[in-house]
Amino acid sequence: GSPDDLNNVGATSGLFVQANVDQGNEGIRESSFATARHFGQRVALATQRWGKEG
Repeated sequence: GSPDDLNNVGATSGLFVQANVDQGNEGIRESSFATARHFGQRVALATQRWGKEG
């Protein structure tokens, strides 16, 4: 995939982002922030679903 794709790091067990150690937050690609937003939405939906089951 492209560095601009969601989950371009290929994580399967949570949220991963990548940046060079000397770049800090500025080195994180926009696609990683988009991946984080997407992941957060999925966690929120799952939490709502689980809350309805209990």
